[in-house]
Amino acid sequence: MPQPIRTCCRWIEEHGLQTEGVFRIPGDVKRMKEMQGEFNRDFNWQPPVTELVPNVASTIIYFLLYHKNSQKKKEYMWGKQGMKDVYYLTKKPQEEWVNEAAKILLRFTPGCRETLFEITDVLRQVALPENSSVNRFGNPDPAEATHKVALCIFPDIMTLAELMMSHWEELYEMTH
Repeated sequence: MPQPIRTCCRWIEEHGLQTEGVFRIPGDVKRMKEMQGEFNRDFNWQPPVTELVPNVASTIIYFLLYHKNSQKKKEYMWGKQGMKDVYYLTKKPQEEWVNEAAKILLRFTPGCRETLFEITDVLRQVALPENSSVNRFGNPDPAEATHKVALCIFPDIMTLAELMMSHWEELYEMTH
């Protein structure tokens, strides 16, 4: 997993869960590129405490969108097959979704899987009632908040992201 994603997720856990618009309000593109440059120079770089939350959250999305594979080609971390797998997951009975989600996750590279777990861990915290009431993702309905925050980050694998958020411990155990 890219260290910048872990760093930004931890920063949001510490400084941004109770911020209106986290993951919903886009960050400043110029600042996100500056932050990416900082991470490229030093993977251990930390955003300052005074950084705007949308900039840090958008930097996570920026890293996902511009991920390059081992051949240095731009691609989604989960690939086209992953998106197809998630689509077909929704065609199965709902009682099979968690087991099927685990199978999908196990087909992803370990780095991709860990990145998704890292991000969905932060997203499920964003969707908690005490945080979603501030960031307006779904107060007071946790299922609505989970759906909305998954849509902001992972629209192409939204069902998988929602399952990871709502069954995080179970899926983590099944895939590790």
